[in-house]
Amino acid sequence: MNKNQNIYVWDTQEAAEKWVQKKNERDRLLGTVTMHMIEQAKLRLDDHVLDIGAGTGDQTLLAAKSVGAQGKVTAIDISQSMISVVNQVMKSENVSNVETMVIDVAKLDVPEETFDAMIARMSLMFVDELEETLTKLYQILKGGRTLSALVWSKAEANPWIAPIMQVLRPEAVLDPLGRPGLFSLSEPDHVQRQFQLAGWEEIQIQKLSITQEYSSAESYVLNHIQTSSGPTAVAWAELNDQEQQNALKKLIEIYQQYETSAKLSLPGEVLLIVASKHG
Repeated sequence: MNKNQNIYVWDTQEAAEKWVQKKNERDRLLGTVTMHMIEQAKLRLDDHVLDIGAGTGDQTLLAAKSVGAQGKVTAIDISQSMISVVNQVMKSENVSNVETMVIDVAKLDVPEETFDAMIARMSLMFVDELEETLTKLYQILKGGRTLSALVWSKAEANPWIAPIMQVLRPEAVLDPLGRPGLFSLSEPDHVQRQFQLAGWEEIQIQKLSITQEYSSAESYVLNHIQTSSGPTAVAWAELNDQEQQNALKKLIEIYQQYETSAKLSLPGEVLLIVASKHG
């Protein structure tokens, strides 16, 4: 997925609205691992933090509160619609130490050693020219400080989403290493090499488990399809009515294998990447 495709997928009012609607669900799925990401960024009072791919600002708000009123978070995203939500969230939360920018991280033009820390939740796997971008991030981070990021682990470790992508858009699950996509940074060895080539030190990659729970396979599939934004929504819209009905039937059958008498429980896995720049 190139830059223009990324903008097409994410920069719509509908995508932002659906992202807002799914906040509670997203918090249940990613809340704990997001806190781990924030903790591993080693934020301090008065820090200036870069939030890469801020989305609608879930982790932006956490970082802003962590660095205190005299600190600052620069939240960037390619989507104007998403950044507009970030601005609204910060206003409603009476948070004044967040600045937002609609920009691709590769085009961010700031002096070297501008930021005290960096966070990136589920965004690095969509970055074009990853090695060059990681090199740039290394340069604009202060010495002795840390980047902390979350990306999706392997497709087979994420049945909460992988079957949906396999049915609607198989090539998204089979993202080859080096091509931006949902699972393009799912191999720890590949991630390690990319960060090393960009100059990062003390690179640590940890697998973290997550769980998605619903009342039934049917309720999960219908809710996911109806409220999804981004690549899932685009893939769904490309199907005709009959193809959509066939996809729903197939997906419900797939997810029924994860049902118990009480609920649907779907495991998942993310990679927590922590990398430092020596002082």
